[in-house]
Amino acid sequence: MRVASFFRRRQKRVDVPRLKPRRETAANATRVDLAELTPELVPYLGQAAYLQLVIFETLSKAVSSAPSAAAKEAVSHAAALSLARHHGLAAELTRKGVVPGEAMAPYVDRIDEFSR
Repeated sequence: MRVASFFRRRQKRVDVPRLKPRRETAANATRVDLAELTPELVPYLGQAAYLQLVIFETLSKAVSSAPSAAAKEAVSHAAALSLARHHGLAAELTRKGVVPGEAMAPYVDRIDEFSR
């Protein structure tokens, strides 16, 4: 056993850069106001809601062409997640006092064209 360990090479020690703890850098951080880059909430939610609906529609069509039952189940699960996201966004629009269909309407043509 002693002879075998004699022939082993020692691995070179590598110095790896280390990140500083966040609390040290947080005190020196510069705050940036991103308010001017923030989109209007209702149009953003309307566009996101319609996009999720289109993704759901696309995934729903893909279920029929999936090659196996396991693949169909996986694609249908992804479609269900997309539909749940759409419902969440639509519910948020409703809480804001906006009809979801009206909020999504301005984005239908562009998103449908993109989807094609």
